[in-house]
Amino acid sequence: DRALEGFRVTFERSSVLDNGEERHLEVELIPNIAAQGRVCGLFSIPTDVTQRKRAEALRLASEDKFSKAFHASPDWVALTVMDTGEFIEVNEGFEQIAGFSRAEAIGRSAFALGIWVQPEQRAALIDKLSSGGSVRNADVVLRSKSGAHRLMQLSMETIELGGKQCLLTVGREQHVGDRFSQFIQHPCFRHVTRSARLQGTHSGLFAARGCHQHTGDLRVTFSDSRDKIQS
Repeated sequence: DRALEGFRVTFERSSVLDNGEERHLEVELIPNIAAQGRVCGLFSIPTDVTQRKRAEALRLASEDKFSKAFHASPDWVALTVMDTGEFIEVNEGFEQIAGFSRAEAIGRSAFALGIWVQPEQRAALIDKLSSGGSVRNADVVLRSKSGAHRLMQLSMETIELGGKQCLLTVGREQHVGDRFSQFIQHPCFRHVTRSARLQGTHSGLFAARGCHQHTGDLRVTFSDSRDKIQS
């Protein structure tokens, strides 16, 4: 009706070919207006938009899967603006670990919430990403709403949203037991403990003072343990 009144009209329609394939068309109707201003006919211009519709369907399905995975993860998952640290979205895992509700976090930055105990740690991770590197299981210390310090392992990916560079951050809280388990399974630890058994004394165990660098934030050193045994 609008086309017959002299307006250009665009609409979409679908059709199924003989082979069963569905095709999507975008049809534009252009009125042919006579000298008296009367519409004497319509021009129809169809455009095959099947590929675009399929791409849109895949994008929506991908976004749906991402959203489900984002919110279902028990880990800390957050989407932030890279430059400012402003939270765009957070999941329930974030709420449980950080102690901030979604409403409290979204629209505010991690700095305003005091989450980064050492803001320079974030700056170093951003520099690494900006230079083409990757961030996987980086050890950082974050502060919860209660003021408690959380030892976290963060992984980060850069994504673009609305023309802005953003960060997708996934964090898993580490406990002392987890880090000690990693420590005693380290090849360096196994080597020196085997040396100690062969020598029958504690001296072999604590000879490799340099191995303490592998304990990370656990801060356990062979020299500390030796001093305690000798005392």
